[in-house]
Amino acid sequence: MTRTALLATILALTLSASSNAAILIEDGQAKRTTAKAKIANDGLAMRKVRRVAIGASAAGPLGFAGANLELNFTDRWGVGAGFGGSTNYQAYTFQIKHVLAGEWLLPYMSFGYSKWYTAGTPKGPIRETNPAFLTERFLSPEQKHLGDFSVHLLYPSFGLQYVQLGGAWAGFSVFTEILMLVDVEDFEAVPTGTLGMLYYF
Repeated sequence: MTRTALLATILALTLSASSNAAILIEDGQAKRTTAKAKIANDGLAMRKVRRVAIGASAAGPLGFAGANLELNFTDRWGVGAGFGGSTNYQAYTFQIKHVLAGEWLLPYMSFGYSKWYTAGTPKGPIRETNPAFLTERFLSPEQKHLGDFSVHLLYPSFGLQYVQLGGAWAGFSVFTEILMLVDVEDFEAVPTGTLGMLYYF
């Protein structure tokens, strides 16, 4: 997966979500109008009418930072994907998200998979990374010496998400979560956190 492919996917989904409009014929003239109002009384209802979200996050399963995409299948269940990394590596993630309850503050749980890997030609020994626990806990001495690695991680997480339900900022949200990154090869585990934002269309 490349950055270009991820951006193209996000753009296509954004255009698809925002093109939900109808043509109203009034006095012989065609007028464009919204097919349905995307307002809601609580966060669960908002997830039904605004099913696609894009945003960004710092730390967590994408390493230093990344871009995120979320698709809501129901008011409580959705899937997410992201692409990011840092100077020494790239990362992508896929997760399943379950919203527990709430009105404007939504507690949720998720379970996901993330891969952190070097891209292109290795650039010599790796002495430090951001976050530091990548070199300290997940990379072997050989991987650090060669500057080439591929780390597969599983993670459960618990998060809180604030959603704006009305006004000019309707659909905007911020979230924070705690998670446990587990290396599937040697079961090394590291607790960490994420801070991010999403905009629901």
